[in-house]
Amino acid sequence: MRLLEGDIANTSFMNRIASERKLDELYHLAVQYSVADSFANPSATCDTNMGSTLNVVNTMPRTRLYFTASSEMFGRSEVWLENGRV
Repeated sequence: MRLLEGDIANTSFMNRIASERKLDELYHLAVQYSVADSFANPSATCDTNMGSTLNVVNTMPRTRLYFTASSEMFGRSEVWLENGRV
C-alpha cells in the first residue's frame, strides 16, 4: 500500500494519478467530518464530500473505492442498528 497525497477535487491531479498508476483500490478519507462546520457552511461541505467523491468516481471508474462517511449525514434515526440487526 502506498499513500498518495493530493487534492481529489482537482481533476488534473486525479487524471495524472489515474494515468501513472493502475490502482486496484482507493481509500477515500477526504471528507468534511465536523458536524458543526457542515451546518455552518453546507455548500462547502457538499462540494467537499460529494463533489470530490464524484471526481474520484469519474476519473477512476474501474478502481474499487472505499469511502468513509459519518452516520451524521443521515440525520436523526428512530431505528438504531446493533450487530447488523434492526
